[in-house]
Amino acid sequence: MKRSLVLALAGLGLGVGLSFAADPPLMKEGYWSIHTLITSNPGNKKTESTQTICRNHEYEQYVRNMATKGRTGCKILVDNYSGGTYTVEQECTIGGTTLHSKTVSTSQGDSASHTEAHTTNTPPQYGEAESTTIMDQKYLGACPAGIQPGDIVRADGRKTNAWKK
Repeated sequence: MKRSLVLALAGLGLGVGLSFAADPPLMKEGYWSIHTLITSNPGNKKTESTQTICRNHEYEQYVRNMATKGRTGCKILVDNYSGGTYTVEQECTIGGTTLHSKTVSTSQGDSASHTEAHTTNTPPQYGEAESTTIMDQKYLGACPAGIQPGDIVRADGRKTNAWKK
């Protein structure tokens, strides 16, 4: 559950569990490719994936709103947007584990972004002491027929919707 929320938020180029006090601009509406590499430790376990998502501004705002509600146990240490780079550092306590994360997301206009997030878990959560996520996104064009905002299409062709209006 934690990882899917993190990926959903990061998938929008917004970073990991952000408060959005320093809102970055919205990205271009349409179909996006998202390539993600997660390295978990101990064990240097790598998970790589590529998926696409159809997004519009209403969907992005929905995700931003979802990230700002119910964030009890979290405190923002850094929240800064400047010159196309959004930096957030936060600490959350969840079920006896303190998660410390720092996310830096750099946009190339409104049609591409690169995000790097590093999270440490003290004590380790589900055996994971730390993880690093690197995510690159790029705009592909209009959403194809039959694909609606919030639709995520995985590499194997499975489609799910992260937003039901």
